[in-house]
Amino acid sequence: MYRNYALEAGFDVRLGTLRTSTWDVITQRHLLCNREGKPNTGKVDTLDIQHNKPKRRKDSFRVECKAKIVLNIIPGTEKYVVHDFTEKHCHTLFSKETIHLSHAKRKLYYVQEIFIHNTSKQNIGATKAHRLYTVITSCHLDRGLVSDFKNSTRNLNCFIGGRDSKFLVYKKNERKKHVPNFTFEYRVMEKKLNTLFWADETTMFSYNAFGDVVSLDAMFNTNRYNMVFVPITGIDNHKKCVTFGAGLLTKEDYDSYSWLIKAFLKTLENHLHWYYQIRIQHCPKR
Repeated sequence: MYRNYALEAGFDVRLGTLRTSTWDVITQRHLLCNREGKPNTGKVDTLDIQHNKPKRRKDSFRVECKAKIVLNIIPGTEKYVVHDFTEKHCHTLFSKETIHLSHAKRKLYYVQEIFIHNTSKQNIGATKAHRLYTVITSCHLDRGLVSDFKNSTRNLNCFIGGRDSKFLVYKKNERKKHVPNFTFEYRVMEKKLNTLFWADETTMFSYNAFGDVVSLDAMFNTNRYNMVFVPITGIDNHKKCVTFGAGLLTKEDYDSYSWLIKAFLKTLENHLHWYYQIRIQHCPKR
């Protein structure tokens, strides 16, 4: 009831004090204006290496608003009564033209979450998904902004990323068991798939023939998992690109590229050892 009232009046609601009994029954609940409390005025030194991670200041908009409602339980019943109600706000409320910017209006429906998931299967990003949704519903101020669609996509990718990474590692390991000279290396850091490298017999033979110059092209980026695709390529006699291997990196830093190059050199060394053994076995005896 209070949330519906706040939406009509033009402000957001957040939960406040909660009191329970010994049997975990809620005896008192405070519902506050979203701009209640003091703002955070602490300063952060951005040059300090200990504060290099950006922080989101969620309480920077608070102006000590006193509007609230307090509900108390009626003893011996499961009903509540309004104990205290403060109506006056000390800030400007949302108008009809800006009510879509409120926190309650920006919360996406389950149908919209499903729509974002289905469009991502077709390689459609959050921005285009928002445009499609507004065109389909013929309402630009219904619910959710472009940033909300992007946040939903991010949360969805974080949820399914672990499962997809396990599926990828499983598929590559199965291929490694059944395909001769297929190489697959990966690294896990902080329980997350960090870097990958794979190459097969054909790519290694291409390197033996055209490996005079090797190039790493890191211009490609995956839409869903924000990983950098790094193909290791060269040029053949017809001036066409040939692939020597491929990798996926979560970060473009020295450590990731160093691991990728070491994995490539390790694969190359193993292949050359196997290649020369085959040559020796098939070499005619004199």
